[in-house]
Amino acid sequence: PYTGADLGPSVPWPIRVMAWFEDLHINLFGGRIGRQINAAGGALWALLALTGIVVWWQGIANWKRGLLLRMKSGWKRFNWDLHSSFGFWTLLLTLMWGVTGIFAAIPDPFRNAVDYLEPLQRIDNPAPPQGQRGANVPQSQDRGTLPQIAPDPSAQPGQPGQRGRRGGRGRRPQFKTRIGDQLLKGAYALHFGNFAGTKLKVAWVILGLVPGLLFLTGLLMWINRKIRRSPVTSQ
Repeated sequence: PYTGADLGPSVPWPIRVMAWFEDLHINLFGGRIGRQINAAGGALWALLALTGIVVWWQGIANWKRGLLLRMKSGWKRFNWDLHSSFGFWTLLLTLMWGVTGIFAAIPDPFRNAVDYLEPLQRIDNPAPPQGQRGANVPQSQDRGTLPQIAPDPSAQPGQPGQRGRRGGRGRRPQFKTRIGDQLLKGAYALHFGNFAGTKLKVAWVILGLVPGLLFLTGLLMWINRKIRRSPVTSQ
């Protein structure tokens, strides 16, 4: 503001990089259509996790084979063991990411369902937060606080219309906590690992590589079975 010199972009490059990854992960660079495609991918991924446990089952006598890796086996068997063992031990995680990914991509239908099943219930006389200044004393004795809010005589009971005695606007209305909102908030935090500290986020980053590993090992198995064993026709 003093010299008029160009100080560069107002948004630092780390934030732009993270915004790029966020747009890729949630929107697929496609806006609303990208979100819908992403939600369909989440549903397919959850279906793959469920059908994968069926394919993993090798019978009562051999089911333990799918839990461990055999390092001395050939690469095909090693690839199978890697896919099978990682798929079993991370089944709940991959299923969770698929299901919560649907909500993360298209949250509006789920929010509308919560609004339909649990309509908002307004709190008429909300109690002040614990520890807030003036919570246990009359507001007229607490200096520096807003004027006491009185109901608007023209407003019907249970309807908006609160205003202050001195003509100011009333406090923001408060509503009762809904179970559906807590479930959706928990699903979003669970998908991105935002419900604990840094250590959990690091673990989420590492575990987030497992779906890519399952994709690569599954692709190798498909190539080995379908392409290399396909009959060669001669003219």
